[in-house]
Amino acid sequence: MGYKLVALDLDGTLLSEDKAIADSTSKLIKEARNSGVKFTIATGRMSSGAIRYAKQLGIDIPIITYNGAVIRNLASGYTYREYKVPAEGAMDAIDMLKGEPALRFVFLGDDVYTDTPHEWTDGYAELLEVKMNFVDDVRDLLAQDPTMLVFMVPTLRAVELAGVLKAKLNSQVRITNSTDWFLDILHPKASKGLALRQLAESLGVAREEIIAIGDNLNDLEMVEYAGIGVAVANATDDLKAAADYVTDLPLSEGVGEVIMKYVLSEPDLNDSLFAPNISP
Repeated sequence: MGYKLVALDLDGTLLSEDKAIADSTSKLIKEARNSGVKFTIATGRMSSGAIRYAKQLGIDIPIITYNGAVIRNLASGYTYREYKVPAEGAMDAIDMLKGEPALRFVFLGDDVYTDTPHEWTDGYAELLEVKMNFVDDVRDLLAQDPTMLVFMVPTLRAVELAGVLKAKLNSQVRITNSTDWFLDILHPKASKGLALRQLAESLGVAREEIIAIGDNLNDLEMVEYAGIGVAVANATDDLKAAADYVTDLPLSEGVGEVIMKYVLSEPDLNDSLFAPNISP
């Protein structure tokens, strides 16, 4: 099987702990691109937070941002698709977590707003590579549908609070985790899996010709969709259980391991991973 498209999550996957791409992995991606394999980014970040990595890798096809809510061509700035969170669902989520030790962030296009200043808020802005906009009450922004709503919560409460929100809001919004302390609130149709499928179809790439690599639950749908779904060594147990292959190495080095194993080397046709069990 010749793989034609590789989708890469950023934080916790392609990026090392210092938010850089390992030089060895960058070289492998360049080699694979020179052989005709296409690469895209599929991240929970806003588009502006993914641009420099896409440029560094020479990515020339649309990328997937906001956990699949947005597909955008960075060269032209054209947005192919954007699913926004219903404002009513976003408001209900905020009200349900009232009183919880949660920092809250509303994303409107390429701008992010918060009404919960904190030292972690500054760190989040640095991670996103944006200027944080401070407001008195983020609910006042919900006269329009936001692209994404994010809560930063204590790690030990993240899973429990996600369950509370899903029980009440699952038909209104989609709730996922990009890390152990983030609750991401999205449009019900916003997922990396659906976005990857739509991007692949536009490129004429079959499902079986795709590799998707991630580390957390917001990567689940694309890992399940791809011909080879990969979890890096540092991924959550749930993602590892769903993956076709789990790398020996973590983070950026794990991505390099996958490129060496499945893209730049000749496949072993007896390897069951080259005939993954894909449900209809």
